Amino acid sequence: MGAKVPMKIITIDQLKEMLIGRKYKYAQVHHTYQPDHADFDGKNHIDLNRGMEDYHLNVRKWNYIGQHVSLNARWKVCHRS
Repeated sequence: MGAKVPMKIITIDQLKEMLIGRKYKYAQVHHTYQPDHADFDGKNHIDLNRGMEDYHLNVRKWNYIGQHVSLNARWKVCHRS
């Protein structure tokens, strides 16, 4: 099983601040069909992101999910620190 990292909800403005001064050539955007909009209850953003992480670490046997931020159905940003 791979290593889990801390997650927290941040704003779009906080994300923009984090990216200032970084020299990224690309941003890769992924789409997921699960969880979908109906799964979000307004309070379970981190739980649902943790579920995606658990799937990749435990089922797919990856060492790390490789995903730094998730923008979910309610426009919340989940950041993996």
